[in-house]
Amino acid sequence: MFVLPSVIAGFALSFPTLREVYALLFTKDMGLDYTPVPSTFAIFQALLIGILIPIISSIVPIQAALAKNLNDSLDLNRSKSQAINIQILDPNKTDMGSYIVFGLVGVIYGLGIYYFLPLAMLSFNFALILQIFFAILIAMLYGLSLLAFNLQRFMEIFLTYLLLFWEKSSMR
Repeated sequence: MFVLPSVIAGFALSFPTLREVYALLFTKDMGLDYTPVPSTFAIFQALLIGILIPIISSIVPIQAALAKNLNDSLDLNRSKSQAINIQILDPNKTDMGSYIVFGLVGVIYGLGIYYFLPLAMLSFNFALILQIFFAILIAMLYGLSLLAFNLQRFMEIFLTYLLLFWEKSSMR
């Protein structure tokens, strides 16, 4: 409901914005012969990311809602926790798959930054430089979302005490 109109509006506003930024930053005396129109591959990447990320981010809440019956999914007044689950783990039977995958992703990411970025800069391969910067931007977005997810509760408490100091504690 929100993704398609925002993707369409983003594409509709991107072309005039690119034209204006290009006109402001690059003058004709610079000798650059470049048109500020994204390539077909760039448009495909933007469409893929603009549609794929909301679809992926909606999978977990939909699965959580479908795991319960309809009454429990729609009831906002009751607590969602059903029971406490305690697991005793045997260190000899630990699943190392997630550690290996995270290690491989970290090695590939580090290799991309510390090897391919200087290589692309020395060979003036601007397409590879921009792809590496895009990967860094996506990783920063992922890291900031994890940080926000972990700090949300503390920030809520801090802001409640900071902004509602005059209220009674029962009201806060």
